[in-house]
Amino acid sequence: MTVPNLASSMLVALLAVSASVQAAAPPPFTIEVLPDNDISLQAFGVLPKVLQGATELSANLLGDESSGCFEYGRKSYTSAQANAQSSVTDSSVTLSLTSSSFSRGGSYRTCLGVLGHDTSAQASARSSATITLHFNPDYPKADYIVDIAGTSSNNAFKLLLDGTDLAQGKALVSHSLTLTAEPGSSTQLFVELPTTTRNEGECCEQRAGNSARVDVRIRKAPILASKSLLKPYIVGGKQTHAYKNVGAIMLGESLHCTGTVLGKRTILTAAHCISGYEKQLTDMAFKLGSNLHDPAFARVKVIDFDLPRDSATGYSFNPITLEDDIALLYTQEDLSVTPVRLHSGNPNWEQLVDQRVSLTFVGFGFDVVDNDKVGEGIKRAASWWVDDIENRRVAFSVKGKNTCKGDSGGPAFLIENSSIVQVAITSGGDDACKRGYETRVDAFQGWLASRVR
Repeated sequence: MTVPNLASSMLVALLAVSASVQAAAPPPFTIEVLPDNDISLQAFGVLPKVLQGATELSANLLGDESSGCFEYGRKSYTSAQANAQSSVTDSSVTLSLTSSSFSRGGSYRTCLGVLGHDTSAQASARSSATITLHFNPDYPKADYIVDIAGTSSNNAFKLLLDGTDLAQGKALVSHSLTLTAEPGSSTQLFVELPTTTRNEGECCEQRAGNSARVDVRIRKAPILASKSLLKPYIVGGKQTHAYKNVGAIMLGESLHCTGTVLGKRTILTAAHCISGYEKQLTDMAFKLGSNLHDPAFARVKVIDFDLPRDSATGYSFNPITLEDDIALLYTQEDLSVTPVRLHSGNPNWEQLVDQRVSLTFVGFGFDVVDNDKVGEGIKRAASWWVDDIENRRVAFSVKGKNTCKGDSGGPAFLIENSSIVQVAITSGGDDACKRGYETRVDAFQGWLASRVR
């Protein structure tokens, strides 16, 4: 028996960990917050004071009212404070802003005629910050939902999204916007909270204080709810009431992806339907039926997921290339249909390609006519053949027919001798929807075997 060298074993382990870390995909977007505060003070007889910076600012200024013959009146005085603080996570920002100012006018007398003179003091404070969303240039064009909620002690604050004022003079703001992100692009949200005071003469004083809070949350938009990326329906498909174990994955109230029942509480779908949506799992549900508007079919809550993410197992989903685009969702309750049978490799893919065997592609979605959703939530099916075999996926290009990415996670069925077997999962395609890609289920038999519930 040979005893392995300990140092060699440790080196191999370190290299494996290093490879796994290096293989980790970069995030699709990052969030940057840049505070910018400034205050400006003016009082009689002294130079103005102006401060600007990213940290909290605070200053005061005393005027120089000097009477010519004897002391009289008071000196002008002003002060201001501005501060912007933020808390940032990988998908949200909480921004708190405060600004305050105080002004007190002054007075003095000259000897000539013993005349009295009023003086003024003025202060302005501005607390602001720019929140920038930077989108990774290596990721494809994608839609995101940006939720923005803002509250202010008055209606003085501004909220500009790429130059458009979302506050419009309101002290309470709530918006949920769909944002289309081009690769390498950025979006800016500018928040500003100004305060100004002014007072003149020996009487009175003026003070003002403002505070505001802005919460921003960004999340990927449901795939089937996106109009900018794709035509979210099977091109050339027709409505079907068959394939009972094919259902729709919902994100909130929106269509998201398609999936197939693989076990009592297991749904087979594409990894890109899950990757980037992990923190939205509580909003995810599964619904069977041929029409999502049919009340006879209830939503079943999704409670967990799994996807290839460890290169040590030989499988690791890449959200950029869509390599190993396969995932499982787990439901809270049993699903009331017969689970799908999976292709084990017989007949093999070379035979299917050479003989141009038609596969049946199934998915939910809608047509888009004059920018309106038509037939939303209808299960559709279409048939064509694949023409190329890759590592763990197959590709096809059939004129007039394509999944066009819209039915992500849906099945490709092989129907032979009255038997239906799922052979692939809808993964992606080119931007022109002329070529589509499917993940082969037979290539993941070992990975799937121990994960079905």
